[in-house]
Amino acid sequence: MQLHKVLKRQLINTHLDVDSVPNTLENWHAFLDRVNNFYNEADEERYLLERSMDLSSHEIMELNEQLENAQEIAELGYWHYNVSNGKLTWSKELRKIFGINDNDDVPSYDEVMQLIHPDDRQVLQNHINAATQYGTKYELEMKYRKKDSDKYGWMYAVGGPFQPGVTPHNELSGIAMDITQRKEDELKLEELNKKLIDSARQVGMADVAVGILHNVGNVLNSANVSTGVLVESFKNSHFEKFFAICEIIAKHQDDFVNYVKNDDKGKLLPKYIVALGESLRSVYNSMSDEVANIDDKVQVIRGIVTAQQDLTNVKNYHEKINLKELMQHTILMSGIQFSRCKINLYEDYDEIPDVYLDRARLVQILMNLLQNAKDALNETGRIEDNNINITIRKSQDTNCISISVKDNGIGIAAENINKIFAYGFTTKKTGHGIGLHSCANAAKEMHGTLSVNSAGLNQGAEFRLELPLILDK
Repeated sequence: MQLHKVLKRQLINTHLDVDSVPNTLENWHAFLDRVNNFYNEADEERYLLERSMDLSSHEIMELNEQLENAQEIAELGYWHYNVSNGKLTWSKELRKIFGINDNDDVPSYDEVMQLIHPDDRQVLQNHINAATQYGTKYELEMKYRKKDSDKYGWMYAVGGPFQPGVTPHNELSGIAMDITQRKEDELKLEELNKKLIDSARQVGMADVAVGILHNVGNVLNSANVSTGVLVESFKNSHFEKFFAICEIIAKHQDDFVNYVKNDDKGKLLPKYIVALGESLRSVYNSMSDEVANIDDKVQVIRGIVTAQQDLTNVKNYHEKINLKELMQHTILMSGIQFSRCKINLYEDYDEIPDVYLDRARLVQILMNLLQNAKDALNETGRIEDNNINITIRKSQDTNCISISVKDNGIGIAAENINKIFAYGFTTKKTGHGIGLHSCANAAKEMHGTLSVNSAGLNQGAEFRLELPLILDK
């Protein structure tokens, strides 16, 4: 009789023979006890194995969920393309980007090309050809549409050989990300800049527009830095590691449980994904801060443009104006970020009824005075104690209003005081000598005056605009 080696070992340990019965009851009990212990141990091992398999299945489901969440957070999808057999593999997020249901088949290569805008289709094809022939990576921005839509959005795509060091390059992989909102914001910013320039020209404020755009440019520079940080975040090694994990999972998707359980590298995968998830979360938090900064800067520009729109297509006529609101309106439209420029802005306004004035000319004057005050403070080189005081007063004696813009900047030399409003005269390196001259003329056209007072260089300056108080047409 051929016995199992474990049973045979138990017979030997209890001094029993296969061809004879136990000679004592004690020996028989000893044999049964050993066999029973073996079965108990086997049951425990089987339980632990089954429990381990349950845990592994649960962990795999959690890992898959974490991977999908990471892609959803980053709003990017992963793809793999086998050139030899034409098979395309898409992640869940990429399906979402293209509007493909989870139950539907992934589109074929030709079908995907039909979802790319005709103007970009050949460009993408050229990149793919170069990747398969020469093993080069590519990245581009292109227009695309969802499966059941005729409306095109924008996509940022990165691709290259699945295994760069292996030839021929019959497998490609990469990521795709919807950037429609970003591109629309860029177009809006371009349109807003055009509107700023057009509005400035319509009211004869070309110099003012330059000042506005300069300040808007500062806002855009900050937003551009945040955009650069975002772009670098997408290119960092964390995402490359994430793509590598996706590639490993795609490679072992048919025997993934066995791979994670038995392969030496596969055993390290769960902990590695958890650690990578923490790193991606940190990147996500950083990216969220940058996106919030971009949104904040866009809101600033939007406020400037909203204020500017009130002057679009305006004609030179007197209209009823609340001076306090108009002053605050003009401050916003100037685009000067006073806190960022380390400038303290102080406002003090008398309670004055609405008056009839030429809005366009008044804004032109105030914008120039604000910009000149800012420039005068910048010339001092100070990083603190930079002040601009704006006051609006009603004179009881002369029945007029007085608007003052005072700064503690570089001041005006005594010999220049009488020339400050002359056409072509300027003390700025990049000035044209037109701004204050046109302001003085605008004040005169409104039957008012624009004057200046300064104790000399480094003593600051005060510009005072006096206009008639007209309460009725």
